[in-house]
Amino acid sequence: MNCVERQLFLLVILVVGIRSQEEDRQSEVLIRLLLPNYD
Repeated sequence: MNCVERQLFLLVILVVGIRSQEEDRQSEVLIRLLLPNYD
C-alpha cells in the first residue's frame, strides 16, 4: 500500500466515522464519490 492509497483509506474511515455520528447527506455523497460501487 503506497502513501496515496493509505491517505485515501484514512479519509474513507474518517468520512464513515463522521457519517455514523450524524446522518449527513453530504457525507453520503462524498462516500459515493470515493467508492463508485458503494451501495
